[in-house]
Amino acid sequence: MKIAILDTGISSEHPDVSGTVNGNPKVAFVKSEANPAQFPSACDDGGPEDQVGHGTWTSSLAAGNIGGGLVIGVAPEAQIMNIKVLQRVPSEDPLPPGFADNTLNRCLFGGGSGLFSWTLEGMVDAVAHRADVISMSLGGFFPRTAQGQTRLWSSFNRVANFVNSHGAIVFAAAGNAGLDLGRIRSYVDLPAQASNIIAVMATTNPDCVENLNPNATCATGPDGLAFYSDFGSNLHGLSAPGGSLPAFGAPFPTGYVRGACRPGKPGTVDGLPAPGFSFGCFSFFAANGNPETHRWYVQAIGTSAPQPRSQLAWQL
Repeated sequence: MKIAILDTGISSEHPDVSGTVNGNPKVAFVKSEANPAQFPSACDDGGPEDQVGHGTWTSSLAAGNIGGGLVIGVAPEAQIMNIKVLQRVPSEDPLPPGFADNTLNRCLFGGGSGLFSWTLEGMVDAVAHRADVISMSLGGFFPRTAQGQTRLWSSFNRVANFVNSHGAIVFAAAGNAGLDLGRIRSYVDLPAQASNIIAVMATTNPDCVENLNPNATCATGPDGLAFYSDFGSNLHGLSAPGGSLPAFGAPFPTGYVRGACRPGKPGTVDGLPAPGFSFGCFSFFAANGNPETHRWYVQAIGTSAPQPRSQLAWQL
């Protein structure tokens, strides 16, 4: 079984996923001419290696190796197809106190982003390489009737129908804004609301029942819809565990979902793309601003987890 991960790329050396990556990694956005000014980003060298961490995380949850490392995925004997459709981009938000406003720090606190055309091309690439499942932990909102946006929605419907007709089951994260999409009729969430795509919502962790109070600790209890998960009666979807707050229990954090996270090019440390440098996992960085070795594991919550987002930028 082949699972195509359309995301920020996948680490070629992480023990949890490297043995399951099928064939040559692909980079869908290399072929895109829609906006050449955005490729490659100042934060990403444009290669297939994950330089954000998100794609490695989601791929390990889908198909982490048995005995490869610390994470066993839902389908550990499946093969992973790496189709990189998002690249690391600079943050547009205010930087934390103490960090100078420069390209290095903007990239440090950046995330994954891309064009919808890259995702559409990635879906077609997945079917061309005989993917059985397509997983997309990404998405964005667009007005249903704005000029040009109806064509975008139509494009997603056509491509989704095409890949589905070729036997691929397609999943997309519902999103992490906590919105009832059934009541927001003037906007469409793509690709989650496109034809023949199964939207995935997030439930909480029964070992860490949701508690948003400050300094709360984990306790067992019933699971339910996570506070951050988008939902809606108009979604043709399903739900699965995506993690919950609080983040900490005893003796270890138990609310979040743990997964592999070893982005960047092999043998590099955090820094702007150059020999010996690429960026580390989920923007983790030494508090004093000095480069450090990439992390191998991370814990996070979001509708990306049960799906094995990013506005195109991504959301965790």
